[in-house]
Amino acid sequence: MDQQLVFDTVARHLLSQRRRAIGGVENNCKYKTPEGLRCAVGCLIPADRYSPAIEGAKASRSVVTERIDPKYGPVLCRDEALLTDLQQVHDGYLVSSWPQELRAVADRFRLQHSVLDEFPACSPASDIMDAQESRARPE
Repeated sequence: MDQQLVFDTVARHLLSQRRRAIGGVENNCKYKTPEGLRCAVGCLIPADRYSPAIEGAKASRSVVTERIDPKYGPVLCRDEALLTDLQQVHDGYLVSSWPQELRAVADRFRLQHSVLDEFPACSPASDIMDAQESRARPE
């Protein structure tokens, strides 16, 4: 898998979307929501390869990785950690923290993070969105 291409694609997607792709009764992460939002790994899956059957599966599972666009190259065992870390940025951090968390992922995998310079820091409005999503999730 071309890890740099994957990182750049996911970073651009998350920092452009600036919202978590969540839904359902429990507001869980979704690879694709009915509104068209996509999570970190979901943005790597073309519409014609997406299936609702992958919802709920971990990003490193073959049922998910086999649906990633072939333009990124085959997903090898060493690539699963990158996918998991990128998904964790989406699932586990406030939107306003995404730029610094993505930078940390790039550093861990020795990737360039110049793509992050294309985006201004997330606005305080992103934290308001985070707070609303947090209240909507059951603890």
